[in-house]
Amino acid sequence: MKKFPWNERCIEHSLEQLPMVKDRRTKEDVYERLQRTQRKMRWRRRWLSAASMALFLAVVAVGMNATAPERAEQQQRSSTVKTLGAESSPPPS
Repeated sequence: MKKFPWNERCIEHSLEQLPMVKDRRTKEDVYERLQRTQRKMRWRRRWLSAASMALFLAVVAVGMNATAPERAEQQQRSSTVKTLGAESSPPPS
């Protein structure tokens, strides 16, 4: 365990130099606000990840639909080339 160069007197002196905090809230108020903030952050974290995943899937779907007509055209061209090649060659004897 690492030993710090601070002794108790130094720590007390440093704490005395800090300004006095005046907080009129009760423990229950502080706890309630903390719980509310944690719920809000949890909600944001869940919905933000769900929204980002939905956006990603939409982009992937659009990208696949954009490449699908090109593939269909390529397949159609290759099938017409095969049929033209088969028609022009003499039948095997």
